[in-house]
Amino acid sequence: MGLSIGYEFRDGSRRAAARRLVRALRARALTLRFDRISEIQELDPADAASGDLEPGGGWLQLCATRYVKHVCAGEELWLDVPPLHAIVFSVHCEGAETGSFGLAMYPTTIAHECAGTPTALPTELGATYSWSTCCKTQYAGLPQHGGIDNFVRAHRALVDLLDAAIDLGLGVKVYDDAGFWKDRDEQKLIHKLNDWNRLIAAFVGTLKDSLGADADGRIAAPIRSHPAFEHLEADALLKRRNRRTKKPPANG
Repeated sequence: MGLSIGYEFRDGSRRAAARRLVRALRARALTLRFDRISEIQELDPADAASGDLEPGGGWLQLCATRYVKHVCAGEELWLDVPPLHAIVFSVHCEGAETGSFGLAMYPTTIAHECAGTPTALPTELGATYSWSTCCKTQYAGLPQHGGIDNFVRAHRALVDLLDAAIDLGLGVKVYDDAGFWKDRDEQKLIHKLNDWNRLIAAFVGTLKDSLGADADGRIAAPIRSHPAFEHLEADALLKRRNRRTKKPPANG
């Protein structure tokens, strides 16, 4: 939970072209303000079966796995769909989550037993390369990681890399909690960070109060390390209380 930017890629290329696209995207990443950029990793399940899986392949399979929703015997299920092939690299800015950028091919159906009957369920992911993930940037803004300037750098670097993906011809969809993808307004971005800090502080504070005396040993939340945590929490709760007690304007 926290201010994040999510993104999806879709591309009709074959394997060799997908490799070239991901390599070109990594080359663009090297020109941006990330702290770390990994080498490209490639995953083919045949490598895993033969014992030739590259180091880090387990992480790659985890981040490349997609999830599809189906209703089986009246029950809603989320089923994992491992990739048939994936090529990916990661980027990182201090304090933010590590972002993954890549392309993967998936099976057109996945086997699942529904009401005791083996069923091939459509994934709607096959026949094209795609990618879907999100990256939380909010905690790049904590003072120990560089504060607001570091948050803006981290969020902006991801947006710049998504722009590069479009330039390279990838189909891109973006879901930005801060709205920066659409308006590119840094002042609004900072305002959104402050809103989310208050929101998360209020949530964590309420949870801490409900757990009682042993809460400190049971809650691991980065926002609690913010030196203004108590102020953020109080400010959010005050604003919530004011919204609840605000009287509607009188008619006419």
